[in-house]
Amino acid sequence: MLPFAHQVAAAQGGLANPHGWYSYATRDQLARPTSNLAIYRESSWKHCGAPLQPLRSLIHLCSFATAKDGTMLRFFLQHYIDRLGLLPEQMSFHVFASAQEGKPIVELLRQRGVAQVQTVQTPFNDALKLELINRYMRELPHDAWITTPDVDELYDFPCFSMRSLSQRFDLMCGFMEDMLAASGGLEPLRDDRDIEAQFPYRCRVRGSNFLTRLMPFKVVLARVRPESLATADLPVRQFRSVHAFTSTNATVLAPDCHHPNLAPLNTVTKRFDVGAFRHYTLTRQQLWNTQRKMQMHERDHADRLAGAKRGVSMEHHHWSLCSNPGQRQPDAPAGLKPLCRDYHEVLRAMELIYNASRGDMMTPNRSLCEERLHLPPAPSSVLPFGELLRQVQETYA
Repeated sequence: MLPFAHQVAAAQGGLANPHGWYSYATRDQLARPTSNLAIYRESSWKHCGAPLQPLRSLIHLCSFATAKDGTMLRFFLQHYIDRLGLLPEQMSFHVFASAQEGKPIVELLRQRGVAQVQTVQTPFNDALKLELINRYMRELPHDAWITTPDVDELYDFPCFSMRSLSQRFDLMCGFMEDMLAASGGLEPLRDDRDIEAQFPYRCRVRGSNFLTRLMPFKVVLARVRPESLATADLPVRQFRSVHAFTSTNATVLAPDCHHPNLAPLNTVTKRFDVGAFRHYTLTRQQLWNTQRKMQMHERDHADRLAGAKRGVSMEHHHWSLCSNPGQRQPDAPAGLKPLCRDYHEVLRAMELIYNASRGDMMTPNRSLCEERLHLPPAPSSVLPFGELLRQVQETYA
């Protein structure tokens, strides 16, 4: 990665790094502060200000919640409205719940001034989420920017120069780091303490040497109608995944926020790396959610398998592309996609981390959270992992 002086030169107008995009901060080498308090603990919000406030009239946020997300949603709204400076009236939320179940979530959003709130009474799935985001983007103004964080993701941005960066770049990418509780275990998220105090440790679960197939880079902010698409058949960016858009013309280099993106040094790029952002997936609530999504994928695959054996095509299922497809079953009809194991792998990583918090040793190539390797066993991690799964299923179902 380029030295910081070269990164600044790049941001000011001219140097492409060996990864094919400009970079603000690397995973390991700190440059200037961002709004990420997990990394820049000495940078108070007073000094950082609200990084996105200079662009707030242009930025639109689209996100999703379920009836179980009330606690995380409070931190989410605090981060994006109070800390980053976005306008709640330019936020759109879809709540996957019945009108009655989703009522507390809808009320919370409206209390914070979120104008566009809609309940969706179908089960959550990734492809439907992208479809709703893309529909929303097609309706945005010509000069709009879009950000689409999940409710457990707190995107972070440089504490300065966002206006000048937006004039040079039309796509900003971030690196996901999972945050771990102070105990080292999988703790419930509480609403009576700052989230940074509850989950201070940084873990590289996705993109680690254990979950190598799960992409840690995401699109965190993008111009909806960049100049590079002015003459394209599809002038509005549309997501094909959270990492990339459907058109490779969306940036000079493709495929958007996938990594590494090797390119000639003289290539001009419109991408900018804003550094790491916080992902709060190592909680009891998200343990339940991960298990639920794994079971939904299993049911979806079983339905498609049964349909294929009856000669009925089931490949129109509403699931996004899979990073880690499993082995094809011997009796599966030709052309049937295998079971997606993404959530199986995430659940396995959570099991390894939880067992480490009980005192079990991780093998060196599975040390997912280096900062907490020497913590004593967590008092809350008394249950075997299988029993913990049963407990969270009863608690959050």
